[in-house]
Amino acid sequence: MQKVACFFMHLHEVLPATDSAATVYELPMTRAEIGNFLGLNMETTSRLMSRLPAAGSISIERRHVRFLRIDALRAWQTRGLTTKIDVNNLAAVR
Repeated sequence: MQKVACFFMHLHEVLPATDSAATVYELPMTRAEIGNFLGLNMETTSRLMSRLPAAGSISIERRHVRFLRIDALRAWQTRGLTTKIDVNNLAAVR
């Protein structure tokens, strides 16, 4: 869960929002690409990405993600995560 939460936190920090409230972002990758980027298979990525909306942290509709509870994402991100997301690599995928 930490890798996926970290990925979404980095989206929140580095990508421009698609709405004026700065809560909706366009996903720059498919679930398969996100999984590959994070070193996870697509099934694991999809399962983990489904847990975040179920927990009320984000909502995902097609390729748009809305951040509902940044504090919850930040808590998952900091639970023992040592992997850093290469922002330059993420920007290159966009």
